[in-house]
Amino acid sequence: MSQFPPIFSFLKSLRQNNNNEWFAAHRPEYDQARTLFQDFIQGFIIRFDAALPLGDLSAKDAIFRIHKDIRFNY
Repeated sequence: MSQFPPIFSFLKSLRQNNNNEWFAAHRPEYDQARTLFQDFIQGFIIRFDAALPLGDLSAKDAIFRIHKDIRFNY
């Protein structure tokens, strides 16, 4: 679980600074947090796949982009 502090730290900061300028200035932190999260999800998929085959599911397929606007996709 030691890989999660950068993820939580970034998300907490983002909550307090939810604007494009701040996000752009902190892109390296986002990239690190995203990579850590994708690695965690990929590991989860691999372990879960042993019990219930998930086919070609990857972490990238299972995670929404942080800035993906889906409000009008229905």
